[in-house]
Amino acid sequence: MNNKINNALLVMLFILIAGMVAYKYYLDRPPENVLSLAEEELDQALAGEMGVWLLFGSATCDPCRDMHKLFEALRPEYEGRIAFIRVDVNDRQNKGMVEKYNIRYIPTTYILDGTGEIVFTEIGVITEEDLKIELNKVID
Repeated sequence: MNNKINNALLVMLFILIAGMVAYKYYLDRPPENVLSLAEEELDQALAGEMGVWLLFGSATCDPCRDMHKLFEALRPEYEGRIAFIRVDVNDRQNKGMVEKYNIRYIPTTYILDGTGEIVFTEIGVITEEDLKIELNKVID
């Protein structure tokens, strides 16, 4: 009798652990066939053959916050000519973009031309002057 109870408890424990693992996997997986907001913005910009600044970062990263300030400061100057798209690497909806662009360190900047080709990549903080040079190459 004691053996049956022990076996039943082991089976229930196994089912509980398996359920927890499956649930964790389900939570970490973004919905299929659903584009993140950043992916939608990127698709719209490229459909209009507009250059794109993709800024991958996080709100918890000091260099990312510095780049975000620059991102917001330059946005009005390039409005209508370059799409500014910020991608939060901690948002699970952006997991596909993080994987697609092979993001390992943040902040990471990608500048794409109107065809979607990557024309500039930089990891870390970029000076405003250097960034403007690269952005202007896309619109000239």
